Amino acid sequence: IPKDVVDVVSLGDKRIYLWVKFIDVYTQLNIKFILLNPRDATFLWEEIKLPSPRASLGINKYNWVFVHLKLPISADERGLMDLRTFPYYKLSYTFNVRPPHETGPWTFIVSVNGSTVARYAFLIRLVKVTIRTTDILARPLGNTTITIENHGKIVEKTETGHRTLLLRPGIYVLKVTWRNFTVFSGNLRVERDCEHIVTCSVSFLSLKVVDNSSKPLAGALVSLIAEGYPYKASLKTDSQGLLFLDFIPHTNYLVRVFWRGREVFADTISSGSNHTIKTPVYTVVLKVIGEQQQPIPGARILIHGANIVVYTNEKGEAKIEQLPAGEWFVNVRYKNSETNVILKVPEEDVIKLNVFIEIFGVAISKESFISLTIGIMSTLILLLLLILAHAYSRGRE
Repeated sequence: IPKDVVDVVSLGDKRIYLWVKFIDVYTQLNIKFILLNPRDATFLWEEIKLPSPRASLGINKYNWVFVHLKLPISADERGLMDLRTFPYYKLSYTFNVRPPHETGPWTFIVSVNGSTVARYAFLIRLVKVTIRTTDILARPLGNTTITIENHGKIVEKTETGHRTLLLRPGIYVLKVTWRNFTVFSGNLRVERDCEHIVTCSVSFLSLKVVDNSSKPLAGALVSLIAEGYPYKASLKTDSQGLLFLDFIPHTNYLVRVFWRGREVFADTISSGSNHTIKTPVYTVVLKVIGEQQQPIPGARILIHGANIVVYTNEKGEAKIEQLPAGEWFVNVRYKNSETNVILKVPEEDVIKLNVFIEIFGVAISKESFISLTIGIMSTLILLLLLILAHAYSRGRE
């Protein structure tokens, strides 16, 4: 007969087994199995009778008698009582029994011929379920709130990304919230002690913003609006044109990129991967020349709306770095000469100033130069005529 023991089973275990062994049995046995629930009420009463060895087999004794009881907990099956002896004798039958749903201390009592020969105390507890919340990369997701509903609501908060609960077997509605976002909603099937990995809709987004020649756009303004979540952000790229957002809702994002005051990209991008955004941003070269096709060095070029000011080099050229495609109003000034043009990016342009010649640091247009030349010639001719007239007058005297 086994010694009194204490064990623990859960409502998720399939069944409980109890074995009792008797040695050198000479007489008949009337064996009773009594199961008491935590309220000490009789839950099960089963009895089996073994005839004497002489009556059953015509021998003096059974060398041993082995009695086996099977009690289902979560398994969909009947109870079983089985008795075997040596020399061989067998007796078994099944019986109906409802599953033990009460939690707490239970007691098996084994009685033989009216006397209690063994007590077996054990504990039935709820099913132990460990829930671990992770993002889509299987990284622990902490600071979550786990809500479980099934004829009642259980709310548990976790900072580390895992929580162990004691639940009854069944199907539960599981919801995980994180930063006030619902990042998981689904069913949780509880059958036995287990660990559930809950992959939540939390992810990352990596962006690299470049111009048309794949050079990074440092300081580009990136606006993001999540699809299906009340989440949005506006951030700037770093010196490498990179923007990395970690632990954000896993969904599609409307991404808009602004550069030099203009929108250069707008499209939907999914989180959970790396993206390179190539924008219609170009580097163009402007050339400033005079009326004789001569280069104008040192001309000041102002790109309105982009706050770009550059000066031409000795070849009369100026490079405009990373200018969005489209039309731009450009002002060009050189000394006292100035003009306004419309620049169509990505086209490069040659800007012509009304500079024909410079006299004493003053830029003069061709028209002004001709007028000035005519004026000077007229003055000289008039002066010459006056001199001749004066000479003629003195000769007559």
